[in-house]
Amino acid sequence: MPFNTNTEKEYRFNFKDAKHEEYVGESSPDYIRSKSAIESIALFDPSAKIIVIFREPVDFMLSLHSQNVYNGYENRPFIHAVLASNQSKDPRMNYLQRACYADHLSYVFSNFNRRCVKIIVYEDFKQDNEGTVADIFRFLGLKPHSIICKKINVRKKVRSQSVRKLIHLACKVPGKNLIPQSMRNKIGIQLNEWNAIETKPPFLKPEFKDKLKKQISPEVHRLSKLSGIDFTRIWGYV
Repeated sequence: MPFNTNTEKEYRFNFKDAKHEEYVGESSPDYIRSKSAIESIALFDPSAKIIVIFREPVDFMLSLHSQNVYNGYENRPFIHAVLASNQSKDPRMNYLQRACYADHLSYVFSNFNRRCVKIIVYEDFKQDNEGTVADIFRFLGLKPHSIICKKINVRKKVRSQSVRKLIHLACKVPGKNLIPQSMRNKIGIQLNEWNAIETKPPFLKPEFKDKLKKQISPEVHRLSKLSGIDFTRIWGYV
C-alpha cells in the first residue's frame, strides 16, 4: 500500500474496483509495527481479519537490510548495520528492534480478538505455498480453490542509481490533480521493477549468525509463549 496514502478517502480509492467480494484486503508489513495503524484498523473494523507472517529473525534482518540498501536508505555492510542498529534514530535501520516480534504481536492481541488473528510461519509458507494459502482460506471461512503461486519480492539490487533518482523525482513533481497519486505510485513501482536485477543474499559467517541468534533468543521464547507456536523449535533457538 502506498506510504503517502494519508486519508481514508485516499485509502478507500485503492479498493475502487472491488464489487461483491466476500473479503477485501491488502498487505502492508509495516502495520504490525505501528500502534497507530493497529488502532486505526481496529477503529475502522474491530472484526477485521489480521494475518501475520513471521520469518526467522536473522533471515528477516538480512532481507530487511537488503531492501533498505535497494531503497537507498542503507549503505553499511550488514554486520556494521546490525551492530549499530540500536543507535539508529531511523526505525527502518533498527534491525534488532524490528525483530522483536512479541512486542508487535502483543499490541495486535490487545486490539483484536485472538480468533481474528492468523499467524503464519514464513518457512512453512515458503515450503508449501498452496497448503498455507488453503489454511488461510479456512481461517477466512472461504471455499478452497486452486491458485497460481509465483515468486515475488525477490532479493534485488538497483541497476542504475541515476535512473532510480529520476523515477523518484518524477513521482514527486507537481501534477497530482492531473494524475491520481495511486496511478503515479503504480507507474513508479513498474519503473523501479524495470530498474532492478535479482541478487543473491550476502554470506554471513556462522559464528556471527550464532551470536545474533543468542542475542535474539529471549525474544523468540517470548513469541513462542505469546503465540502458542513453538518458534524456538521451528527456528532452532535454545
